Amino acid sequence: MRDNYTIRKKEVAGVENGELFRAMRRNHRITLAQVADEQNSVATISKFERGISDIGLSRFLHLLNRIDTSMEEFLFRKALADGHAVMNPRGEHDFNSQIDVNFEHRVSELGDMTTREVTDDEIATLQAEIELWEHPLDHTPTHRERFSALVLRFYELTLLANRRHYQQGRHPDQVGLGRLSGELNDLVRPFVSYLRHVERWGYFELYFFWLVTYGD
Repeated sequence: MRDNYTIRKKEVAGVENGELFRAMRRNHRITLAQVADEQNSVATISKFERGISDIGLSRFLHLLNRIDTSMEEFLFRKALADGHAVMNPRGEHDFNSQIDVNFEHRVSELGDMTTREVTDDEIATLQAEIELWEHPLDHTPTHRERFSALVLRFYELTLLANRRHYQQGRHPDQVGLGRLSGELNDLVRPFVSYLRHVERWGYFELYFFWLVTYGD
């Protein structure tokens, strides 16, 4: 069934939507094969990127999600490319459809949990959450999902290390980071490598940099 609205290359002047999507996909270092799934085949995406065919709005939104890009960011970059918008560092609105309020709340909760000894049930719940982020039930994990799991693993390691110290009668603040620092460095390395190779940061990169750096 065809969507009521379609993203058509003829509806806009300047850079074509497919062309811009391809540039943003490549900037995220994501291949066509990694974007494709049961909703959009490699051939369908390739034709859209080359301006050969149209694509329905719901399928386009799904494609943006596959490259960790919000519609707001895409439209803004489209307006910039067409000369219809300028950068405004004093914007008052910070809404973006990629913001995950529940995830941010969970990160805040985990930050609070680092100040006390956690229970077995709390650790089991966290590990189950990580599993769902790393292995979604119906699709290949996106960058966003893999890095969300990475953020949670930071806290898992910290909470487990803290609990060991509590069980040994020591407060975690009295113990050096030691091995934990090495494990955290190993975890963060893929994320740092990704950020270093992305030529133009978008909302996805800024959002997760903020989460990892200031989220707690």
